[in-house]
Amino acid sequence: MKINTTYSLITLCIISFSSHALTVCDPILEQGVYNTYKEVNKQAFKNKVVNEFCSSSSTSGGDSSSGGGGLSLNIGGWGIGLNGSGSRNQVNQKRNEVCNSNQSSLSDDGYHTVLTMIADPNIISAWTQCNKSQGGVIINGDVRESPQVDISVKFTNINNTYWAKITSVQIKGLVCPPDYLRVGEQIDGNEKVFSCDRIGDEPITININTDVMGQRLYIPKPKQIAYVPEPQPNCESTIQPGGVVLGPTDPRCNQNSPFKAPPPPAPVPFNTGRTN
Repeated sequence: MKINTTYSLITLCIISFSSHALTVCDPILEQGVYNTYKEVNKQAFKNKVVNEFCSSSSTSGGDSSSGGGGLSLNIGGWGIGLNGSGSRNQVNQKRNEVCNSNQSSLSDDGYHTVLTMIADPNIISAWTQCNKSQGGVIINGDVRESPQVDISVKFTNINNTYWAKITSVQIKGLVCPPDYLRVGEQIDGNEKVFSCDRIGDEPITININTDVMGQRLYIPKPKQIAYVPEPQPNCESTIQPGGVVLGPTDPRCNQNSPFKAPPPPAPVPFNTGRTN
């Protein structure tokens, strides 16, 4: 997993939106994460993130299909890669910002902040755009059993605008039925749902432009995180000349553990020399 500075800026500088304003746009971010990690259980995912992120530890790992290193989290037994969120210190700083006072679970807005550390930047961009407009064209996708992908499209009102007319449609990575969305067709609050077939495991992009606004759906290649084992720390104490005991210096060792000094050397026997 290649760490990209641009990704870091998107992730670490993203503005937190109030939870009550996210209801329309939530699925863009959440479903984007579900579609990326095939092993994630949708029903348990939010609960696991809320209750385990604050106590989880980051580890080295990367997308098993593309290789490379990066930072990952183990949440609920799932390997979840971070999208270039930077060093462990930055991740720990984010924990301090979003975890509650006793560090046991996420604050109200923390859940979506954590998702922005996981989701592809293209997904974050679509979610951010939706939040800014608070409506308009909403596209979502649900990756089913291969190769099926269910696509939904609707238009939620912006001020006094309740529908829009499609001006162009572009789709990559999917084979969809003909006339699934036609230029000149009107979309409104009645959700349109259709199924397409994914072309292998390639990324999926759907661009829909209307006479009001445009929107994009992006589904990355499926990811599975492979952990990179780290060398185990040496947590044994050492004894220096003069009997000075030095504890372990690796920060991963428990500094509060009592030191166990090596046993003293056996005493030299007394009066064992040769006698006349």
